[in-house]
Amino acid sequence: MNALKKYQVPILFIAALCLVIGIMSSQRVAKVLLPEMKLPEIGLAVTWPGKSISEVEKSLIIPLERELAGIANVKSTVSWVEKGQSWTSVTFHSNTDMAKAYSEIQTKVNQVPNWPLEAPKPLIFDFSNGASSTLASFFLHARDDVPTVDFIEVFKDEVEPALIGIKGVAAVKVPNQSTRLRLNILFDEQKLVHNNVTIDEVITALDELYDQSGDKLHLGKRAYQMVFKGEEKLAQLGEVIIKANGQQLVRVKDVATTEIIEDEEWLPTSYNGRSAMFFFIQPTSDVDVLETISLVKEKLVEMNQKLEKRSGFRVDLRMDNSLAIIDSIKFISFSSMLGLALACIAIFAFIRNVPSIGLVFASVPFSLSIVFIAMWVADKQLHLISLAGISLSVGLIVDASIITIESIQRELKRKFSFEHMYKGLMRVRSALISSTLTSVLIFIPIVLMSSKEGQLFEDLAFVISIALVASLVYSLYVLPALCTAFNIENRYEIKSQETKSYKFVTLLSNPALAMGSIVLGVLFTVCSVMFFRPELDVLPNPQVRDVTAFVRFEKNLSARAIERQVADPINKAILSSIENNTAPEFDYFTQRCVARGCFLNFATNKNIPVEIYDDWLNSTILASIVGVRGSAEKEALLELALPNHRAIEVDLVGPELSTLTRVGVELMAYLTEKLQGAEVFENSEIVKSDVVIEFTPEKEKLAFVDMSVQQLNNYLVAMSYGYYIGDYFNQGRAVAAYVKGREVTSVDDLLSRQVITPDGNLRRLGELTQGAMKPTDSLIMRVNSEQVASLYIEAPETMPIGKFITILKGHVADFFEQKQIFDVAVQYRGSTDDMGTFMSEFAQILAISIVILFGLIWWFIKSVKATLVVMLSLPISMAGGLLAVYLFGLIRYQNLDMITIIGFIMLMGLVINNGILLVSSFMDNLALSASRIEAISSAITHRKRAILLSTLTSIVGMMPLLLPGATSSEIYQGLAVVIIGGMLTNITLGLLLMIALLSLPWVTSQQGATQLIRKSA
Repeated sequence: MNALKKYQVPILFIAALCLVIGIMSSQRVAKVLLPEMKLPEIGLAVTWPGKSISEVEKSLIIPLERELAGIANVKSTVSWVEKGQSWTSVTFHSNTDMAKAYSEIQTKVNQVPNWPLEAPKPLIFDFSNGASSTLASFFLHARDDVPTVDFIEVFKDEVEPALIGIKGVAAVKVPNQSTRLRLNILFDEQKLVHNNVTIDEVITALDELYDQSGDKLHLGKRAYQMVFKGEEKLAQLGEVIIKANGQQLVRVKDVATTEIIEDEEWLPTSYNGRSAMFFFIQPTSDVDVLETISLVKEKLVEMNQKLEKRSGFRVDLRMDNSLAIIDSIKFISFSSMLGLALACIAIFAFIRNVPSIGLVFASVPFSLSIVFIAMWVADKQLHLISLAGISLSVGLIVDASIITIESIQRELKRKFSFEHMYKGLMRVRSALISSTLTSVLIFIPIVLMSSKEGQLFEDLAFVISIALVASLVYSLYVLPALCTAFNIENRYEIKSQETKSYKFVTLLSNPALAMGSIVLGVLFTVCSVMFFRPELDVLPNPQVRDVTAFVRFEKNLSARAIERQVADPINKAILSSIENNTAPEFDYFTQRCVARGCFLNFATNKNIPVEIYDDWLNSTILASIVGVRGSAEKEALLELALPNHRAIEVDLVGPELSTLTRVGVELMAYLTEKLQGAEVFENSEIVKSDVVIEFTPEKEKLAFVDMSVQQLNNYLVAMSYGYYIGDYFNQGRAVAAYVKGREVTSVDDLLSRQVITPDGNLRRLGELTQGAMKPTDSLIMRVNSEQVASLYIEAPETMPIGKFITILKGHVADFFEQKQIFDVAVQYRGSTDDMGTFMSEFAQILAISIVILFGLIWWFIKSVKATLVVMLSLPISMAGGLLAVYLFGLIRYQNLDMITIIGFIMLMGLVINNGILLVSSFMDNLALSASRIEAISSAITHRKRAILLSTLTSIVGMMPLLLPGATSSEIYQGLAVVIIGGMLTNITLGLLLMIALLSLPWVTSQQGATQLIRKSA
């Protein structure tokens, strides 16, 4: 007591200093949209331009997978193989040391045997360090149609250097549009014939143009390095000598011309119908999104002024994460202030003392200051989930202050007295410490969750834990110091209601009524769990206002065919619809095509139902386009952190790929019919949609003209895609160089071309080889080193993923039973694994939390039976939370998703607090020789206001989170409903059950309570 009185001024000074530092820290904490997800996944990108899908698979992917098979803790390896490229995803178990795994993969990649020299080593992407995150995306577009090369040059010369230098930007990425240039040395077959030059001679002459070094030459006392000059500048390539025909030199310029174009043909991308380049920026790990986006926007203004004047280009922001952050900060700030206002009204109804109420709410800025200081020191980020923690902690923060001020007011007699104030503080100190510690320790298991879904909640647990500790410090030290400084008085007489409490407890102590109350609690719990349990889901699905549509191709198309048959008609139809005022309202639209379809994005600030876009898309835009089907949906906010969280992948594994694809076709048709509202797609290719030209050499004829099969292959490659001869440097950039013939229009056109064979004669290619078109795969999918046929299924937006998985598995089982298929196995990936992993972790967390709670409560109460009474209030309160989620789901879409489930952990802490307050007072009264009825009624009388106030503040603090405000509000609503429903149940049925249990003789005897108090003393 003397120490508290003596150090009153230093305590207040330190508190004020914390407020100042907290305000400064809040400005320094980095602000991002979502927490950095350290996924246990490593990706490998392989490119081998010009190679067939089978060659990429056999020469690169199978040897690579064989090496990767020796790495420990691998959960799955999935490869998607296409023409000239592939992507391999290696997923590890959640507890894997990813730094070690990354190092192992680097080593294994370098050990792959017989890796072709012309194929670059795989690029490795470590998603365990946040490599999958995106800060913002953009479109570079021009007023007029310009060549692709101009886009690349503007991007490389102006855009990329300007953005990469901004603080918080780690990389600028361009997906699906190569920014590499290639040099084509275009030979003319007729000129080759005229000059008696073979294609091999052209390749040989150009393939040797590089500098070489030899050994040292010793001259006198010195040794000189020998360098053989061979490299030619790009401008001088035309002067390179191919051969000599008698006295005449044949140079490259005599038989060929040069051009610089994009390395790979671009798939169509457009902004408001005009050609464009799509790119995005990846953030650094310590990025402050608001700061970085602000700097990016400033740079865009400056850059666009320069680009528009100089070349007619412009860069526009397509996705801006800062908008969602600002929106969420405003929503959280508003809901917190509204919650505090409602709590203030509730508190005033019980504590009619404005200064006292002011001291209660002063705990909020103090505690939040400590939270921001801790976040700054621990290098935490402010994002949607940590913001939720701040909002949720506001109600918890004032609980400790309410209990303290209520106890102090009970001891004050009109005028302030330090002794009475201290007595009131000591009356609840033990209960405050125990309840706060239980609430904090219950969050520790959440921090230990290692699944990718569990990572979402790590910062939430951190924020709430720090806030609770700060609120305890405020209640035990700062609040008494403030009471002393302001001489807080109790001007409102607290009327004793002990007589009413005694009558109520006496009535309830009747064995029949007590057992009836217990049976009622058990029935309520059982019925809620059995009949009103909501469906399980992975994550809530908050949606932004922008609408995204995907137009899927029924068969594979070339880049040019996509542009002519799909992309251009779509752009024209949309522009025509805008002109005719038949389009839904949007600010701008973009189109970005990939190999299997085109993504359309409609940016809008209006909350227009997605069904309007879907109907307009299919009835107006795609009506005249053959071979496509489209669907529209709102963009999901959490897709940025956990993509495809509502998707299930069904893999068919068996002996032959032909059997798997046949079963896959039938299963896709069956599931499309059965799963109404779901989207069923090919994840791998189950129908051959590509065509290859298969050449069969005439080996006998090749022997007569002195030509090998490899030479013929070189001729065919050179006349089609181009024969790679190495890299040249153009204006400081590496340019891949190819020897290439003129454009081929058909197989007959290619086979009709004439070449000089090594024997010096003129031959048609058709004499040396046969060519025929054959259907083939455009995509091969491999799971755990086996070829599979795979389906990708998205659950309907209004159906919980848990229920959907059950229905899906039932339909798949029915299909296999009906078709009597026994040689094909089925594997499920995606949301099935995610939910199973999370629920397994959550079950462990729940068990650990219950053990921690029991141990802590027993440590403070020193009675196993009394501890059981407190613990038995948990099931009925959690059942109330379940019932509340179910009833709320009847009004607004809400399932039992992972974030809602975390609400039950929070609820446990809140419920235990009320139980500790009641039971600790009950045990104190027993120790003072009170009868059991007197002990219960006295505990109710003295703890009723504190319990009611803390419960009310918890409830009203959560209510604003149910308002349909920001885009992110849907993330928090389930968690808030759990706490509101659980606390309402606890304050009614839960306390009734506890009182009934305490009234039973078996709980704790008076003598035992006295001994326990003496021991604890």
